[in-house]
Amino acid sequence: YAQKRFGEAVAAYREALSKLPDRQGYIEMKLQALGASATAEGDSARTPRAPAEVPDDTGVPNIMQ
Repeated sequence: YAQKRFGEAVAAYREALSKLPDRQGYIEMKLQALGASATAEGDSARTPRAPAEVPDDTGVPNIMQ
């Protein structure tokens, strides 16, 4: 996702759902942030969306880099 490879991010999150059932809520939240559902059937007409751009001049340090 951070590399803007949204399709690959969705696939990785879906794979994680099958391997980490105890983290289901968190992983589903990440999928929803991408505009995707937990299953491919729910995404037939949707594509993951790019994250909103944040201006560099907010005065708030970016700790996500």
